[in-house]
Amino acid sequence: MPRSTYTEQGLKDSFRNSDKYQNSISGFIGIVFQRERNVAFAVNVGYQQWGFVRRKENGMFNYLPHPDLAVYAHLVDGPVQVMDYHFTQRYLTVDLQYLRRLDGVKLRIPDTELYGFISAIPAVLVQDKVRIKTRGFSLDEGASVDVYDYTVELDAVDRPVIQKTVNPQFNVFASFGLRAEYALDDKIKLLAQPRMDMALIPNFNGVQRANSYRFSIDLGVVYPIP
Repeated sequence: MPRSTYTEQGLKDSFRNSDKYQNSISGFIGIVFQRERNVAFAVNVGYQQWGFVRRKENGMFNYLPHPDLAVYAHLVDGPVQVMDYHFTQRYLTVDLQYLRRLDGVKLRIPDTELYGFISAIPAVLVQDKVRIKTRGFSLDEGASVDVYDYTVELDAVDRPVIQKTVNPQFNVFASFGLRAEYALDDKIKLLAQPRMDMALIPNFNGVQRANSYRFSIDLGVVYPIP
């Protein structure tokens, strides 16, 4: 865009209206250290997926989906034309948790131990990709095309210069939530752990620079070690 018409607020508003959540599955295995009834520490090694979906609907005539793709001048508005940009990151993580027991008299649930927790999660990025998926039409490359994130900078005479985005290879996420352990018998417990995570270092550094956050629930099994 010409420098005279570019506004940061207008860009943020357009992203806010078009960004959608992305479903993902993560997993971990860990060990809990507990000597006192009310306090415990946990170390979990795992895998986490982060991401979001940026949607464009209709208005595809003369639209350039990506600098590496063609302008689709032959497209006209139809009943359904949706283009979703799936921004996805996958990390190897170490989740360091501090747990505090909460199940006092008012919170006591039969056969259940309840904890609150906070954690710091160092993470290494192992995959970072952008995939375009279309609905109602197809690009020349197909209905699902892998591309990359980028920014556009203007040179001294307002000519656009494409800059490929490089996101941090290392990040730290902060997390807090609740942990409920339900005893099936003397050894096996079922785990349910709703939580919220947030990136402390911006993990998406394209046109929209963002510290991502996500809501999730961990489900699993706890087995005591003698």
